Amino acid sequence: MKKFLLSVLTSLALSLLWIPAQAAPLNVAVPANAYINIGNLDWAWAAPCSPTQPSCGIIDLSFQGPLGWRLPSAAEFASHPVAADFLFPGANVPNGGTGPNGNKFQNGPGPNAAGACAAAYFSSIHKHCDWQNGLQGLWANPAGGSPAHYESLVVRVSAIPLPFALPLFGAGLVILGFMRRRNAA
Repeated sequence: MKKFLLSVLTSLALSLLWIPAQAAPLNVAVPANAYINIGNLDWAWAAPCSPTQPSCGIIDLSFQGPLGWRLPSAAEFASHPVAADFLFPGANVPNGGTGPNGNKFQNGPGPNAAGACAAAYFSSIHKHCDWQNGLQGLWANPAGGSPAHYESLVVRVSAIPLPFALPLFGAGLVILGFMRRRNAA
């Protein structure tokens, strides 16, 4: 009887400790084919829900935030991309299918269009982007007040591309050399 009671108590304790975990967002950098660049900003379609409450699953910036991803400012949001901007050859969601990390479009853009959806990198609940919502312009205003099911966008300042960064670094070294030479004379 003691063994049985101990077994039942152990099972009960383990079942109380085991809480079904929701899938965590992918804790890796968002690949270049999962976002778009417009001007000096990278834009990612981050979730099929508003980024703040009320929401059907707020976005998680705990990993991506230190990598520069954030909610757009009001001025940035005023010129946000449209759904069609996220379609390009080689995007992470191929031809109406599912990307390698589970990203996909709900009611997708069609069988001949690859698109960029980064929901799995920002949401612990959803791995999809709602194409029809984006197509209708149902984007969540980061200032709040948007319905819970509006699509979320996040931004980050684009890095200087390496072909431009190296000449800038070289020019800086040349300037430092001239300054040093001038000061030594």
